[in-house]
Amino acid sequence: DVKSDDAYSLSLLIKTSMQEGDLIFIKDINNQILAKYSSSDVYGGEIQTTVFPCDQIVLEYITYENLPEISITEVNHGLENIFRASTVNWNISSQDYCNDHITCLDESEYKITERSVVLLMIDGTYLMSGVLINNALNDGTPYLLTAAHGFTANDFETAKFQARRTVFYFDYQVWGCQKEIIPSYDKIIVGADLLAFDKGLDMALLRLSSNPPPDFRPYYAGWNLTTHPSNATYWIQHPLGDPKNM
Repeated sequence: DVKSDDAYSLSLLIKTSMQEGDLIFIKDINNQILAKYSSSDVYGGEIQTTVFPCDQIVLEYITYENLPEISITEVNHGLENIFRASTVNWNISSQDYCNDHITCLDESEYKITERSVVLLMIDGTYLMSGVLINNALNDGTPYLLTAAHGFTANDFETAKFQARRTVFYFDYQVWGCQKEIIPSYDKIIVGADLLAFDKGLDMALLRLSSNPPPDFRPYYAGWNLTTHPSNATYWIQHPLGDPKNM
C-alpha cells in the first residue's frame, strides 16, 4: 500500500528481478486494476510505472515460484494535476494564445505529422514534448528527438540513467475538439537508450525500448540536410504537459 497525502497523482520506480510468468498489478483503493506489468516491462532491472490519478495505490505481486527481490525505490508525488483537458485558456490569457488543440484544426496536412509528437515524463517529474523521427534506412527504428533541458542531468551518463526511466505517451490529445474531455493516457512505452546528448545545443536523441504498435498510430517524421529553412513552420507540442496543441 503506497499513500502520499494530497497528491494529484502517483508513479513508482520498482526495482525487481521478475521471473517470466510473474505479474505486478497496481490497483486503487477500490480494488480496480490501474495497470499490469510483466517481466517484459522490466528495463535495466527496473519498472518505471505510468502516472496514476490518485494519492493511494496498492501493489500486488503474483508469482508461481518463490517471491523474487522487489522494492519500491522511488515514489513520485504529483504536485500538479496533469489529468485534465487543458491547463490554460489559450484564447484569452496565455502568452501562447495562438495555440489550439490539434483536433480543432481543419488543415489536413497536419493530421499525419501530428502523430509523430509524443509526451514525455522524465524521471517521474518533468513533462515535455518529443518527436518520433525517421532514419535514412527507413527501417522503423524508434528514434525520438527531444530537448536536453528536460533532463536534470548535465552529463551523458546521468541523462542515460534518466532516459531508461522515461515514460512516453502516444496519442495524448482530445478527440473531436472536445476540450472538456480528459484524453486517454494508456498508450505508453517505458524506457529508452540515450544515443546523443548536448545541453549546449539543447538536444537529446533517444531510441525507445520497443517499437510503438500500430494502434498507437505512430508516424516517423521526415527530415533532410538542407541548409535552406522552410518558408513556413509550425510547432506541435504538449505545452505544460497539455494534450497535443499546435
